[in-house]
Amino acid sequence: MTADYTIKITLDDEKIKKLEEAGLGDSIKNKIIAVPMPQKNKRKFVKAFPNAVLDDAAGEITDFPEESVDLLIETIAENKMLEIMHLFLMKAFKPLEGREIRHSIHSA
Repeated sequence: MTADYTIKITLDDEKIKKLEEAGLGDSIKNKIIAVPMPQKNKRKFVKAFPNAVLDDAAGEITDFPEESVDLLIETIAENKMLEIMHLFLMKAFKPLEGREIRHSIHSA
């Protein structure tokens, strides 16, 4: 069976306050929060964050980009839960960004 992964994020006081206001203070341990990343999101996660390292043995993700941490924390606080990876990836991974929208033209 394939295992899920965890992203461990070190929090500053501002992020801790934001998460506590969302009712997630119990999830914070030693200024660290562990965000689950289910196996089913692995393909999209790897495309969105190609430099992140998924350690199968430890079940952890390292080298998660620092510039994406704020968006991840914001998504967690907004939804008031940790199981938000699919929502986070929809915000972070935009494969069609910058491309022109295709229009289908049908003649009658």
